[in-house]
Amino acid sequence: QSVSTFVPSATCPNTPGLAVNIIYPKKARYKDGAPVAVVVPGGFAADGLNFNMHAAQVGAIEVRFAFPGGGNKNFSSGGEFDNRGARSVEALKDVILFAAGAAKDYKERSIKDLMEGKVAVSPGNVGLVGWDNGGNAALVALSRYPSELYMVAWLLFYESPVGAMFSPANLGSSADLLTNKHYREGSAATGHILVDYRKLKWSAKAIRNPNRFSGKKRGLPGNKGVLFFDENGNGIWEESIEFACNSLLDQSILKQYFPPPDNC
Repeated sequence: QSVSTFVPSATCPNTPGLAVNIIYPKKARYKDGAPVAVVVPGGFAADGLNFNMHAAQVGAIEVRFAFPGGGNKNFSSGGEFDNRGARSVEALKDVILFAAGAAKDYKERSIKDLMEGKVAVSPGNVGLVGWDNGGNAALVALSRYPSELYMVAWLLFYESPVGAMFSPANLGSSADLLTNKHYREGSAATGHILVDYRKLKWSAKAIRNPNRFSGKKRGLPGNKGVLFFDENGNGIWEESIEFACNSLLDQSILKQYFPPPDNC
């Protein structure tokens, strides 16, 4: 069961606002109503409308949204996507305010108004669930807008690359030919990730193929530079035998960002 609406935001000028889905339960989890969970989607894309964590099955209200420029052809947010930059963080703030009852939708309706006759909303029980990179966006929003988001009661993470700031993909992912053999297996479970970086090498002219960083299918140019473990010490990245670290890419300037080493 769900209700869809738009939440006004300065990040979406001259449009109804941010696309928001509210999935509600048949019965509230608590006597005073259902807690509200704002789902901050993982990954790098703009759309979080189809993400489902099944919160309604345990009596909670699930608020999903699309960042500016995200959504689908039938239901989408206004504005332009900025790769989860400042506009995306501001948009998340606006969605949280709506979920907390501190802001209204484009028809001047509060979340309580939209849930009337469906399920009671628990006052003051609003939190964030950050999936993967969504956890980082949640932290940035809370730190950037503390005076406005003071009412957020709780924050949950699911595999978010926070804390030690180590990207799990740099241990080896399904997109890599090799795993990172310099990682001490099992150390991640202790919360103290151990990687031996003594063979780490930067090659400014090397190009990683296939070009997974810049989205070749979208017509973006290639991006040079590979950070890798130089197994034979020749200074040349050899993809078949040497593991390369994964990065994030600022597509506007074609600059790679690598997570800092946790332990050397």
